[in-house]
Amino acid sequence: MTRPTREELLSYFKKYGVERVDSITDDESAIHHFRTKAFYYREENKKLSENIKKLEKRNKELENMWRTLKNELFGRYEFYRFRLSELQIESRANKAVAIYRGAESNLNVILCRMDKLDGTNEFNEFLDQLEDDTNE
Repeated sequence: MTRPTREELLSYFKKYGVERVDSITDDESAIHHFRTKAFYYREENKKLSENIKKLEKRNKELENMWRTLKNELFGRYEFYRFRLSELQIESRANKAVAIYRGAESNLNVILCRMDKLDGTNEFNEFLDQLEDDTNE
């Protein structure tokens, strides 16, 4: 069998396609080698396409999870910011109450001290001094 010329191979490819070249080639020919490589690359391309689709799907899932988490955290932030501003307003309104409570605790300390001093000379002198101040 004679080897086909380049033009004959090209015309055969155009007429029948690359897939039907076996009839004019053997196992060691370059065409057979490149067909095998092409088949391998097609299979590899399919696998890579499937992997890309899986990764795109997972990416969308992760984006949705991130959006959900971000919205939840923004909601918490707004809640705590609102509560903080409420507490600041309440603290201004309750400042008088806080002062009163502070004064009340100071009075309790003073009364305890006075109970300890009751019956001592210091306490009697203190009471005498108060009476003198009110009489003047």
